[in-house]
Amino acid sequence: MAESKPHLQFDEKKPPSKLIHVTADTPIDVLAMQVHREAAESDNSAAEAADTGITAADVTFRIARETSYYRKLKARRGLPEQPEPTKATKLQQKTAIKKEYADARHSSGETVKVSEIAFRAAKSAGEKVRHTMEYVRKNSHVILIVLAVGALLMMFMSIISSCAMMFSGALGNIGSTTYQSTPDDMTEAETAYSDMENALQEKIDNYAAHHPGYDEYRITGAVLGHDPYVLTSILSAIHGEYTLSNVQSDLELIFDMQYELTETVTAETRYRSETRTAYYQYRDPNTGAVHLIPYSYDVQVPYSYTICTVTLTSTPMEDVVENLLTEEQMELYETYMETQGNYPDLFSE
Repeated sequence: MAESKPHLQFDEKKPPSKLIHVTADTPIDVLAMQVHREAAESDNSAAEAADTGITAADVTFRIARETSYYRKLKARRGLPEQPEPTKATKLQQKTAIKKEYADARHSSGETVKVSEIAFRAAKSAGEKVRHTMEYVRKNSHVILIVLAVGALLMMFMSIISSCAMMFSGALGNIGSTTYQSTPDDMTEAETAYSDMENALQEKIDNYAAHHPGYDEYRITGAVLGHDPYVLTSILSAIHGEYTLSNVQSDLELIFDMQYELTETVTAETRYRSETRTAYYQYRDPNTGAVHLIPYSYDVQVPYSYTICTVTLTSTPMEDVVENLLTEEQMELYETYMETQGNYPDLFSE
């Protein structure tokens, strides 16, 4: 018997929808009941049928998932198991519902009853879902290959991303361990400090010539020299990037902490022997003449003796670092010393 053509009803009291009786034994009744209620709300319900059908389809699939236990039970009894819908199949259902509504409206030329459109669209979408899942089942090996390739691509992209992050981190680490000043500025500051040490050594070696007037010079100590990387790491930890002009005061401070030259002058009273000549008179008994006869004798003569004591106390530059740098600067200094500021040949000459 041909199905009667659907019409919209505007009576205050509407008869029960036939769709409820048709779908009483299937989860699609949830969809039918929902769209039936929306159809009664306004004259434009037909225009919203597609969206209503989409929502009902989602409800239907959720109910189907909740009954997975009964499908497994049927599978144990030898009955075929219906495949669970995926996001892709849900999208196909939604598309089918919208298409069904458009086709029905175009063919009738008038507004079609929402509940029946939704029912036919859901039924058609269900058929398409079953066809799709059957295709997936028959071609599962192909799909597995595609999934495996996709997984490999994702893993490869993850590795590339990790490598990029590691590379970026490595660049950051290299930047934080590298001297920021130019090689010329660093070698210029190093040369200036070495010149200060050379001048000190020359002063000690020729101290008597530079400081005459003492009877004795007692000089102890020597210039130790320094590791140029220690000096450069100290200056870099304090200033980051620097030139000789803005670290001159630092060089003098480091020099004063590394070298201490003291001079002490003492005076002593000493004695020396002196030979002196004296005369005594001799009268000749025969003639009565008087003669002066010389004779010599030694005496101890006191005098002042001055001693200039010069002491050079030298401390390795590494030992003055802790008293010179803050805790944060100390960490930078240690990093620079470990890497030599990434300039291993800066002071090779």
